[in-house]
Amino acid sequence: MIVVEDRLRELISTMPAISVDNQDFLPYFDFGSKPDLDIFLKQEQKKYPLIWLETGFAEVHNTYEDSVDCSVSIKIATYGFDSTLLNHVRLNSTFKLVLFPMLENFRKALERSNIVLIQNTEFDIEKFYNYGRDEEQEQSEIWDAIRFDVDLKFNSDCLKPFNYG
Repeated sequence: MIVVEDRLRELISTMPAISVDNQDFLPYFDFGSKPDLDIFLKQEQKKYPLIWLETGFAEVHNTYEDSVDCSVSIKIATYGFDSTLLNHVRLNSTFKLVLFPMLENFRKALERSNIVLIQNTEFDIEKFYNYGRDEEQEQSEIWDAIRFDVDLKFNSDCLKPFNYG
């Protein structure tokens, strides 16, 4: 049986590090509901940048093709460091240096790997500056994030090497 969470973890483990100020950052993958995310963020040792799969999505399993179709929402996040920064500063620091390159590598992984297909050429993103500061966002930390919504089709093939360049 194809397990979407396992396939994504396998794919994300191939992603290259993002280098900022001579420091390399590898993505950390996890998944769960919004309360699960809050529990994750309350842990003493946090790992960023975070790629978080929001659970609760439907999966359509096709036994003939040995595939799974699903529409997923993924948050790519990094710690906000200073919640007093203006958004144009955040755009140039966390978004352009960390989040956009991480999103680009994730998109390349989805497009170039042999274990998943993006179902259409369009996907949605939403940027969150100081995510967690609003009352409806109950995260315990302030972070900058991108939500990436995409329709995917996973197969059971063994992952073959591919190039991010």
